Amino acid sequence: MADTTDVPQEIIDDFKKFKSSNKQNTAIIFKVNKDTLSVEQEETLDNVTMEEIAEYMPEISPRFIAYSYKHTHADGRMSLPLVFIYYCPRDISPVLNMLYSSTKTKLQTKLQIMKTFDIQESEAMTTQWLKDKLKFFD
Repeated sequence: MADTTDVPQEIIDDFKKFKSSNKQNTAIIFKVNKDTLSVEQEETLDNVTMEEIAEYMPEISPRFIAYSYKHTHADGRMSLPLVFIYYCPRDISPVLNMLYSSTKTKLQTKLQIMKTFDIQESEAMTTQWLKDKLKFFD
């Protein structure tokens, strides 16, 4: 597969700073600039829930989300898992779908995030949805 998009070093460096800050319930939202074929940081949202992140998601364009979430495990332990969420709404243009799909693994690898989840509907992006996904890692 052709290497279509670029993940600038600035994105990686900024993300490393975010990762080492241990902020909880903070999201970084990334998009792909269709003109430059480069990943850009669109927004940083501090102290947000999944529901608040969902409100920010566009209805006709995918996004990548890196989210540091304060998680309480079944045994009462607390952790700050870092999750990578690929939001790709249904019925988007095939070109946009391919652009984001081909960028997903590259961005996830460069950011070194192991917990990855895909979702198609912003309405389904809830705190309970994330808790259910994280149960696998308990």
